[in-house]
Amino acid sequence: MPRNPRSLIRLPAVMQMTGLGRSSLYNGVAAGTFPSPVAIGTRSVAWVSDEVDAWIESRIAESRQDDDAVDRRLAATLARQEQDAA
Repeated sequence: MPRNPRSLIRLPAVMQMTGLGRSSLYNGVAAGTFPSPVAIGTRSVAWVSDEVDAWIESRIAESRQDDDAVDRRLAATLARQEQDAA
């Protein structure tokens, strides 16, 4: 479902977008590693969609950097093995 670039999204949508459960989300908020929700009523909160999207993008970027580092280490190991075999 298309969203406005900056909208408020409720917990079920955030959980679906991130693949995280309720406890993990709130643990991330407490640790400062996930965006904080904003109050939209006396007993309800929502997250800013742009902030959640940015968090997702940062996780993807981190993962890709880790993948690149693994690829570089693997290539170096294979090169050493080829040199040792020669």
